[in-house]
Amino acid sequence: MLKLNLGCGGFPLKGFLNFDSRGDLSNIFKERNEEFLIIDNWKFQDGLFFKENSVNAITVSHALMYLKVEEYVYVFQEIHRILKPKGVFRVTEDSCERPEEELKQDNLPWGNPASVTGLTTMANELLKVFTLVEIITPEFTNFIDNSLIQQNHGTPPRVFHIEAIK
Repeated sequence: MLKLNLGCGGFPLKGFLNFDSRGDLSNIFKERNEEFLIIDNWKFQDGLFFKENSVNAITVSHALMYLKVEEYVYVFQEIHRILKPKGVFRVTEDSCERPEEELKQDNLPWGNPASVTGLTTMANELLKVFTLVEIITPEFTNFIDNSLIQQNHGTPPRVFHIEAIK
């Protein structure tokens, strides 16, 4: 079973092929004697080098907000292309589009994201590519196991969870 974790940062997942833009993750985890499958120096804009209908599931957590909203459709098209039929794409992301949640770009602890991402924006962009998009609770997934659920990434309303199914 082929599962991808895109934009993993310091949170790679066992049993996944973990992608990130940093160039040193493989060495960091090797030094700590932790075995993860890591693809370093990868960016969402690079696309995905897999054949059509070859991946079972994809998760991305707190990484899409660093893209411009205009870049989402290309990324989602690539994800849709490589997912197998009924494959699941799970997004966990910070809600940065509603001022009443006090998550204005100026006071985010990690700096300003490139896009003001939120549940509404994400759902609208996903629906440009996927026909089945579902807002989900943190502890639920449409995938056959719970491996797409990433822990320690916040709870609603600060964070939202959404899945698209091919």
